[in-house]
This record gives sequence, structure tokens and C-alpha cells, in this order.
Amino acid sequence: MGPPAASTRYEVRTAAIRAVATCHHALGLQFVAIGEAYCSLWSRGSSQDGTRVRVAALRRQRGTGH
Repeated sequence: MGPPAASTRYEVRTAAIRAVATCHHALGLQFVAIGEAYCSLWSRGSSQDGTRVRVAALRRQRGTGH
């Protein structure tokens, strides 16, 4: 085994990677949910502009400009 400092650094890095992966996964699930909501609104025959405005508002809330 290497010196304790190296193993601690490795553990911290592993924890950071896990945290980032979890965050990305959560964001992915949110976007899936937005996609499903968009599709269900669309299939209900709501007005195109109303749907677009709602989706734009959701995206703005999440801080993504795309």
C-alpha cells in the first residue's frame, strides 16, 4: 500500500467523481421528465405556442439556455 496521503487523495477523488456522476444522472432524469411532459402535452392537443412557452420556462428554471 502507498502512503496514507495518496490513499486519502484517491478516496477524495473517487467521492468527487461519484458526486458528479450522481448529479449528472439526476439532471438526466429531469430532462427525461421534461421530455415526457412535453410529449403528453403535445398529444393532448394543447396549443403549440403554449407548450413552447411552458418548456422554455422549465428550461429557464434549470438554468440552461438551449
